[in-house]
Amino acid sequence: MTNMKISGIYNTYINTRDKEFNQLNNHLAFSKQELQSTLSMIKDILYTDQLENKKNSLIESPLYIPELLNDIQLITQKDVSEHQIDLSIEYQNIINKNVISDSLRLQQILLNVLEYTINFAPIGSKISLYVIEKPSPLTGYTDCEFRIVNKALTPLSTINELTDSSLRILIAKSLVDMMGGTITINTSEDVGSEFIISLCLKISNLTTIDQ
Repeated sequence: MTNMKISGIYNTYINTRDKEFNQLNNHLAFSKQELQSTLSMIKDILYTDQLENKKNSLIESPLYIPELLNDIQLITQKDVSEHQIDLSIEYQNIINKNVISDSLRLQQILLNVLEYTINFAPIGSKISLYVIEKPSPLTGYTDCEFRIVNKALTPLSTINELTDSSLRILIAKSLVDMMGGTITINTSEDVGSEFIISLCLKISNLTTIDQ
């Protein structure tokens, strides 16, 4: 009888310990997530302040567009997996894949907009990033459109309204402005939400062979 009591007390202790351990793990995980979110917000605020005070400048160098898109896909892989997003990235009819641009700034623009669409879209949504090249009126330049589409997401009606509620979109717009481009949103029941980032990029003389 005594052995049964001891066994019962021991089992209760083990169950209680495991439960408390799991609760502690969940609390630590939540605290870590909150800390990362706070640090990310502080970083965004500081970066926004730098942009507003003109402390950032463009650093242009040769950029291979397919490589940029591949980097974007790798960087967003974790968020895409966590939100069960179906992300497709493709470029259509691009002749001038080698251009001159600030690759880090352009990458940040695309990541900021993608992050917004991923975080606010319903789980299981499909998000598409298209790159479309259009003829430029300027000799030696090409007009590129980066279109990020999520049919399940309906944000505010204009980009200016959205910058009031999202630091990431505000930073993206500031960087697009710095690069002499435009960023707009098309919203409708058929399309959902389509962010259109338009940039005029200088064509590079470099030649890269697609793998």
